[in-house]
Amino acid sequence: MKICHHLATVGCLLVCTPWGLVAASPPITGACVDESRVQKTYYVDAANAEAADDDQHGTQDEPFATFARACRAAAADKDSGVGAKIILAPGTYREAAEIPAPADNALDTDAPLVIEAAERDQAVIDGADAEGWTASTWKTDAPPNWTHPWPFQHAAHRPRAARAPSAAAPAETYRRGNLLFINGNPLRQVEAAADLAPGTFWLPEPAAPTRHRAPPPAPASPPTDTGTIVVQPPPDTTLAGAVIQTGRRDHALAIMNRRNVVVRGLMFQHAANPEGRGGTDSTTAGLLLVGCANVLVEDVLSQWNDGVGLVIFGRVAAPWSEAVTLRRVRLLHNGGSGLYAACLKNLLVEDCETSFNNFRGEWAGWIDPVGQAGAKLLSLHGSLWRRHHAEGNACRGLWWTGDCADLTVEDSGVRNNLVSGLLIENSPGPVRVRRCEITGNRTPSGLKDNAAFPAAVSISTTPDVTLEGCLVAGNAMPQLNVWNVVERADLPDFETRVAPTLRATGHTYRHNVFCGFEAGQVLVDLPVSDRAGKGDFGWYYGTLDSDENCFWNPASKEVFCTYERTNYRRPGLAFEGWQTFLLAHANAAGGEGGRKPEGRSVWQDPLFADGAEGNFRLQPGSPAARWELPTGDSEGEQ
Repeated sequence: MKICHHLATVGCLLVCTPWGLVAASPPITGACVDESRVQKTYYVDAANAEAADDDQHGTQDEPFATFARACRAAAADKDSGVGAKIILAPGTYREAAEIPAPADNALDTDAPLVIEAAERDQAVIDGADAEGWTASTWKTDAPPNWTHPWPFQHAAHRPRAARAPSAAAPAETYRRGNLLFINGNPLRQVEAAADLAPGTFWLPEPAAPTRHRAPPPAPASPPTDTGTIVVQPPPDTTLAGAVIQTGRRDHALAIMNRRNVVVRGLMFQHAANPEGRGGTDSTTAGLLLVGCANVLVEDVLSQWNDGVGLVIFGRVAAPWSEAVTLRRVRLLHNGGSGLYAACLKNLLVEDCETSFNNFRGEWAGWIDPVGQAGAKLLSLHGSLWRRHHAEGNACRGLWWTGDCADLTVEDSGVRNNLVSGLLIENSPGPVRVRRCEITGNRTPSGLKDNAAFPAAVSISTTPDVTLEGCLVAGNAMPQLNVWNVVERADLPDFETRVAPTLRATGHTYRHNVFCGFEAGQVLVDLPVSDRAGKGDFGWYYGTLDSDENCFWNPASKEVFCTYERTNYRRPGLAFEGWQTFLLAHANAAGGEGGRKPEGRSVWQDPLFADGAEGNFRLQPGSPAARWELPTGDSEGEQ
């Protein structure tokens, strides 16, 4: 069976824009893997103790016992040009499996490699161990706390990468990387015994080593019993006899420098960083793809990993990662971001979800405005996102930054995230955001506006941006914010290594609903000066095309604001004042004669069914009913 994923885009070599003829972007096709070329199939069945053995041939009757054994066999076949498939029977595989790069930096063969579960979500590649705990040795001398010898190497004994000092360092529990699960439920790590509460654990630091004039000789093996763990179990949980797991491996599956790969139906979970760096480390991932091309990831769930659910790394110099399709991939409840990708060309994302991530930051009270997102994408050339959901992340929802080009997001939901819903910054464009619902996002307490510029839709130093047919409502922050539009030319294209000049030109906002329900919910915030005090933004206002939008906030009329260097958000303007402001700046910038920004827009109730309660379905008579908007009732999978 040959599986190809194609999308027709503008079917001409040149495209006419308001700035002249430009070359059309190549079509975003994603992966095209010919699975009919599979010649050998290997079976793995960890639960079949009688028949499974790694000394077998990996047949259906005599399967391998471990996933790693099947990976070695399939990698060898692929290296010799033979297409291979691995089928994993239902069960839990406590391994860190890997498909290594071809030997001697050789180019990978064209032979396909397919890794799939016999049943979706039933083959679990687990980074945690469930051994080392003795039920009879749990003690409860000080109820409700229970203690047990810690049977693993303590994080403090693991090697750590050098770290620059920071005045805003996160809590140690955020960086530590210890994961503990009881009967499948995660326990939150705390920093002190006084912080213990139901559903938490404390792992005291071991005593600092004695300083020597010369380093002592290294032990033959690291210590295994480095102290005592103190647990306050969840209500109605008895530790004796419970299934207790702790994360030990930094990935569940890693695939390096391979092409023509399919990963289908597997679950990845509980990967934890062996160096104790916690959710800030993007190489700690359930599934890690490095330097791969023509890869289909389908019907995969990656959850409760210490770091990231899925990482796709390319190289700054060719060969980079290229032609990847993600379909029905769920990246949920991870300690850092759900998805992290860098230096990647031609990405197709359909019906995926990146929700409820950065649990480590949420637990430690550290919401990092510059580190995490439900999906964080850097240097991404050519990507199409359809029906994507990013909800409930304790960080930004979707974040494209630094050299992201030819980006389209359609029919997606970005809801109830922190810091920002959708952030696009420092990229050459074009960017198209259509028929998306961006609602309920909010600013975490203590976050400084001028450090993070929170907004439901936040755009910085990116040209050729279109926001069309979107529902942007009920966000406890500006619904739309454009900031730092000052020109810059210091971000090189990862393909050409040439840095284009970036500035916010050619923005179009049309057929959108911007709605707040409280007095503090600003609708639009545009710049009048930047941090350096420069106020000449002719390239922005002179090319701005914003019209036929619906604005509303029943709690306040003065909800149109401007950003300036000395005061993050100047006092608000009413709708008529906002129209006058835009017209004056457009004329001053030499905009097209006779053009009146927001001249056909309205200040009118969009008539949601119950917007304050999150029901954004439009009722009869809505001024936005004639536009193609999201229905307001689609939900992601939890």
